[in-house]
Amino acid sequence: MISWLKKMFNKKDKKESVYEGINVVESIGKAKSLYKELIKQAHPDRHPNEEKYYEELTDRINANRYNYNELVKIKEELLSVE
Repeated sequence: MISWLKKMFNKKDKKESVYEGINVVESIGKAKSLYKELIKQAHPDRHPNEEKYYEELTDRINANRYNYNELVKIKEELLSVE
């Protein structure tokens, strides 16, 4: 990720690249708190009757732990199930 940020700062339009870099960092920060919330809600130990589904859901959450948009979609799915 650091190399990606370096590329952003080497662009010709410095203002735009700094703004995009801030958005990425903000998104990662939001994703971290949402990840923690979702992983607690979807842990298979909390749902022994539907353990298989929640194991798959936990795997999806872990795979998208830095992707805020996907975590929001997973949260909506989780809310519709409960």
